[in-house]
Amino acid sequence: MAVSLIQLSDLHLVADPAGLVRGVPPADCLRELLEGAREQLSNADRIVITGDLAQDEQPATYLLLAELLAEHLPRCRFLLGNHDSRAGLRAAFAEQFAPVAGAAVWEDRVGDSRLLALDSHVPGESFGRLATGVWPWLRGCLQADPTTPTLICVHHPPLEVGSPWLDTINLHGGEALARCLRQWPCVRGIVTGHIHQARATVWQGWPLWTCPSTAFQFAAGQPEPTMDHHPPGWRSFTLDGSQVETRVHYLPQLRHRADDF
Repeated sequence: MAVSLIQLSDLHLVADPAGLVRGVPPADCLRELLEGAREQLSNADRIVITGDLAQDEQPATYLLLAELLAEHLPRCRFLLGNHDSRAGLRAAFAEQFAPVAGAAVWEDRVGDSRLLALDSHVPGESFGRLATGVWPWLRGCLQADPTTPTLICVHHPPLEVGSPWLDTINLHGGEALARCLRQWPCVRGIVTGHIHQARATVWQGWPLWTCPSTAFQFAAGQPEPTMDHHPPGWRSFTLDGSQVETRVHYLPQLRHRADDF
């Protein structure tokens, strides 16, 4: 059975619905995207939001997120990003997460496919590293079911993308993750956020996809943070057994223009 998946990423919401981040009102951008993608979102089996839900780590920000996504909330699954609060996210959406100490992880079966969400949040840092509790949980999930086609979801990509400032804050310890996953042929690819860019590449033999931000984009290949002209975007997936098809979508125009920084 084919499964429809929508990926949103890097919302960077703040508790104030009218607040700005880098000159952009992230709540307004998300509202605009939810309207522009309404048909796809309504037809999706799952909506996976790959981290940096909040910019300010405030509990009220996660309540705002739930309010904005109310129409789609039962099908939404949330990952932790470097700007998030592990306690705040788990408190707001406690029913989603596995009972793993010190990590916000989940396993979700969708049709004939499976999603495994990892926690790469390091408190006070921008780079990522898998929390200690992730490893036994991940091995246990893969060992318990070594055949169901599986996508690994994590906020930080485990590879360099050609921007020095981003390459220092990627997923540290990616080789250890590759060694773990290499034992399990059910893994079909890796879905990440963090870089505010849409990329489709191969890492350690697996397809790896990144996603535009719902708020603002970073220009590729720059030595320091530089805004890109692309408007808010999202990525769609169709999972059909071992086959994964994906496409990137952007809003037709950018109403909320970012300031340079």
